[in-house]
Amino acid sequence: MLPGKNINFITSYFMYGTKKMDTINNILYVTTIGDIDLENMLNGVSYLEQAEDLPRDLKVLEDATSSKAVFKVSDIEIITERLDKVVKKYSSIRHAVVHSDPTNTAYTILASMMIKHPNYSLKVFSTKDAAKHWLTMFP
Repeated sequence: MLPGKNINFITSYFMYGTKKMDTINNILYVTTIGDIDLENMLNGVSYLEQAEDLPRDLKVLEDATSSKAVFKVSDIEIITERLDKVVKKYSSIRHAVVHSDPTNTAYTILASMMIKHPNYSLKVFSTKDAAKHWLTMFP
């Protein structure tokens, strides 16, 4: 929590973790746990597509330190193609992912290179503090 600021969180639960919306800083905090397969990833993209209450300049801080990607490298193309279509509904999405697993880190880096839409930025971090700093560097 930031000193001197009230942070309003809206929390919801989904099958592989939690989502919390910081309505002051417009950061969607996502925590993923367990094995994450292609269906889980596409469900996350669908959430972005269907959510009407998220800010159009969206910042996402995803803590994936307790999860493991169990989808194939070839599935990353399916995910990024779907994401490229969904991101058009937003002015911008800045997505910071915190990983501790080397495979997950490699998958995220690969995905960041495959995303074609210029309004979507994906970066991988080893700490939540570094991820939040990147998200809040720019208004």
